[in-house]
Amino acid sequence: MGKLVACQTCGLVQEVDGVPKGSVIKCARCHFQIFHRRVDSRVRTLAFSIAALILYIPSNLYPIVTAEYQGHHIQTTIFQGISSLFSLHQYFIGSLMFFTSMLTPGLKIIGLIFITLTLD
Repeated sequence: MGKLVACQTCGLVQEVDGVPKGSVIKCARCHFQIFHRRVDSRVRTLAFSIAALILYIPSNLYPIVTAEYQGHHIQTTIFQGISSLFSLHQYFIGSLMFFTSMLTPGLKIIGLIFITLTLD
């Protein structure tokens, strides 16, 4: 019994038996080349995830909005925007902004690192 693979182009799921090294499998419907697995995909995923974690911290510390209004130069970071929303009693919008722009991306990066380290 072969492995089930799906075509990346048309989505056709088909059974593929052992493929000799150096040969190519093509989709029965659209004749697109089917890739079973990319070489060193876990190592590359881990490297990109660690890079994302390293860049996540400065990305939240640098200003996201810079404005000049009547001669006043104002810079605001995401965290300053969230804290100002909480100080203005806009708890729902502040929480929504915190979850969508700070907490969720951080948890996704940490989860991706955890998955790539614990997979067999």
